[in-house]
Amino acid sequence: MRRLTYISEDSSGVSDYCLGFIFDTLGVPYLKLNQSDRTKSVDIYHGNSNSKVQCSIRIPFQSEDRLWSDMILAQSPKQYLNRELPFDLVSAIGAFLTDEVNSDTSHVAYDDHDRLKYSSSFQQQNNVADKPIVNMYVTFLGSAIEEMIGLAGSPLWPQGRKCAIGLSHDIDIPEKYAFVDNFQLSVPIKHSLPAYAAKYLYLRAKRIADKNPDEFWTFPGILNEETRRGFTSTMFFASTNTFGKWGSFDDVAYDIHSDKYHRIFAELLDKHFDVGLHAAYNTFFAEDRFASERQRLSEAAGTDVISLRHHYWHLGSNVEQTLLMHSNAGFRCDSSIAFEEQMGFRRSIALPYYPWISRAQKRTNCVQMPVFCMDGNLTYNDGNVDESLGQISKYVSTIKKWSGLGVFDWHERTSHPSCEKYSRWGEAYLKTLDMLASDNEIWVANLREITDWLDHRRKCLGLDVKKDSEGTT
Repeated sequence: MRRLTYISEDSSGVSDYCLGFIFDTLGVPYLKLNQSDRTKSVDIYHGNSNSKVQCSIRIPFQSEDRLWSDMILAQSPKQYLNRELPFDLVSAIGAFLTDEVNSDTSHVAYDDHDRLKYSSSFQQQNNVADKPIVNMYVTFLGSAIEEMIGLAGSPLWPQGRKCAIGLSHDIDIPEKYAFVDNFQLSVPIKHSLPAYAAKYLYLRAKRIADKNPDEFWTFPGILNEETRRGFTSTMFFASTNTFGKWGSFDDVAYDIHSDKYHRIFAELLDKHFDVGLHAAYNTFFAEDRFASERQRLSEAAGTDVISLRHHYWHLGSNVEQTLLMHSNAGFRCDSSIAFEEQMGFRRSIALPYYPWISRAQKRTNCVQMPVFCMDGNLTYNDGNVDESLGQISKYVSTIKKWSGLGVFDWHERTSHPSCEKYSRWGEAYLKTLDMLASDNEIWVANLREITDWLDHRRKCLGLDVKKDSEGTT
């Protein structure tokens, strides 16, 4: 396949990053030409030069462009399938992928866990939180490339599937009383002794009257229901708990080194599930913590851990720095960027992407997989199950329409109706699995499987994540 050629006037590096992302997603091999090649014919020109550059598609360089109303409102974008585009979709995609659209928000727009509040987001304030705008722009440019240049790319998903849905579970409280069973004096406790003591006494007293103390251990039911439908998921386990060296009161209490976890790890791997790391609340404070937690979980589970999600989605205030740490610690995928309160597309994207690190002027080689639905988006508001399933179905249909990727994040205790306390949400999860299983155009997979497929596809296209992350194409 011949390579698509392009020139960009933007010297910041972000436009090259965005164009690379677009072409990768479309499955079109590409080659950047230098500014000195302006006299030559080029497929795509991104800039405002008055020189008579011969190109098939000219995209203006308008760094403030964000929302292309005709595209978002689905008003026949075919009218723009010509050589001169009126909108800088390259800069717009960059603003969403880097979260620049939310860069001017004040500290009050973030909650106590450094997460952007849904109500304060650019997406919600512009009524586009339910729209994968980046997907729309990429799809449009793909149509333009095929129409004006005659290049059709390789499908993003395998076996003719139109979209991908990733299944995942945060393993937070698989044992109700792990806090009591594993209680020990440690550095975190010494800093918050009253809170730890109160929690210990409360749980110890509660266990006495609890007729179903093991109901949160839903692994048998989850494995049975997912495998019965031909699915597997990524399960994120924490290897540093609340009593650990850099643990916090917000961290989990269980210990992955106990025999019951060794048994569940063996069963998960035997059934081809993915074991991922649920990074501790304070892990982002130091890069070596990621490597340490990854090694501990890999040793306990008996597998190379490559998938990551932060507990509480707590990435800290310097998100770029944390994202760079992921790839430096050897993780190949992360799924920690999402809205906490509502379903939606946090960075207006339902596609895998490699985050851009501005200070390093490169992208990471740890792919980001966007979460569009967490069980808490529904349960926090005590929503009606049927209404919630309707919302989920609409989002899945949107992801499918735009050939995207969406990740479910469902906690272990809400994933199966055998847990009496959350039985309604366990039933909702099973109905969601039924809905996915009924559509053979949807690829349902765990996050490791998706990561492996993306790496394989890039190699087939002659692209290399590591080289790209170092600033080459």
